[in-house]
Formats: sequence, structure tokens, C-alpha cells
Amino acid sequence: MIAYISGEVLSVGADHAVVVLKSGFGVKVMVTARTLSELRIGQHCELLTSMVVREDAISLFGFLTQDERDTYEVLQTVRGVGPRLALACMEALTPDELREALAQGDEKKLQKIPGVGKKSAQRMILDIADKLGPVKHTAATAQPTQVNEDVVQALVGLGWSTSVAHAAVEQVAESGLTTEQMVRAALVNLGGHRG
Repeated sequence: MIAYISGEVLSVGADHAVVVLKSGFGVKVMVTARTLSELRIGQHCELLTSMVVREDAISLFGFLTQDERDTYEVLQTVRGVGPRLALACMEALTPDELREALAQGDEKKLQKIPGVGKKSAQRMILDIADKLGPVKHTAATAQPTQVNEDVVQALVGLGWSTSVAHAAVEQVAESGLTTEQMVRAALVNLGGHRG
């Protein structure tokens, strides 16, 4: 199974990107609009991936964070939710928004996802509400996006990859620290391991 790719973005489409690996091999990766907004043609990218093998196709789905990929894979454990519908769920709602909707049994919010009807929403609530864990970030405790981005840029400037920097920031984002304190805390968590 292919769980991670790293390379240069060759092209982007409405729902996918083509990433050229160091070997020169180009891989088409299905992604959400949020992920596409982070990708730039000609720039390096790193994606956590989920490979789906079917009788007639092998598809690769890419995500910026471990949380997104894990949520995507859990969604597919619901009867009737395949790779495309799971991606539509990720397109419509963030992992935390999904957690919140499932925990609250909010069928109406889930039905706003294209392809999810009343029965699908009920199955999702019954099957996976307890599998995604608690909401990780709330409006009251999450750091402002700009502060998080400043910390990510600082870590990238120190030599860490963007995805590793984002993961490190996620670990300290709810701590209520200043930008400088978040950088220090992230550096402590990262140690000397550059990704």
C-alpha cells in the first residue's frame, strides 16, 4: 500500500493533482478542494495517501494531515460509503465538523454532503460516531490560523518539511501559547528529526 508520496506538482485538475516522484514517475492523486488550494504547480508537496484497489481501477487519495486521512478511511467502513463518497464527505466537512455532527446526531448537517441521504446519515451516526474520537479543535481553544501559519513557516525555514511542520503545529495548537512559545514547543516535539 502507498501511504505517502513526495514530489513536484506537475498539474492540478478540479479534483486531482499529478505529482512527479523523484524517480520521474507521475502519480494522479484524488484530493479535496482544500488540499488543492495548498498545492502549486512546480512546487514540492507531501501527501499522506490512501490507496483503493478495485477490480477495474487502482486509485490514490491524498491528504495534508494524518487526521484527514484517518477520517477518510474510517468513513469507508460505513456500509454504502465508498472512496468517492468518503472524499465528498471530506470535501464538505473538516474532520472536526464531521466528529461534531456525528456526536450530536446531526442528520441534517450530514445530509448537506452530496450523495448522503437520510439513511446514509443515520448509518454514519450509528457506525462511526464513536470511532473518530472527540473534537480536536474548538473555536474557543484553537489558535488563530495566522499564528499557526507563522509557526509552520518558521519551522519550514529551519529545515522541516511543510507536512511535518503542520503536524508539529497541530500538537501544540490548543495550548494557548504565543507564536514564539509555539515554535519552541514544536521544536521540542520534533527533536532533531527533519522530515
